[in-house]
Amino acid sequence: MDQFAEVLFSLNKHCFPLLTVWLKEVLQAAGFPSTRVTTEQKDTFTQQILRYHTHVLAHSPRQCCC
Repeated sequence: MDQFAEVLFSLNKHCFPLLTVWLKEVLQAAGFPSTRVTTEQKDTFTQQILRYHTHVLAHSPRQCCC
């Protein structure tokens, strides 16, 4: 999972549009990251990341590398 954390951090910091695409694609897979994680939990996780990014962006604008 450390590799995924690094990818999330990097995309969130440097190229947010790719983060949203990557999250949607990766989290659609059944059983990823665990068979114990529900679709609702995946959606909540994604929403929290997007909300955090929006909050940070409001306080410190960044430019995307994309």
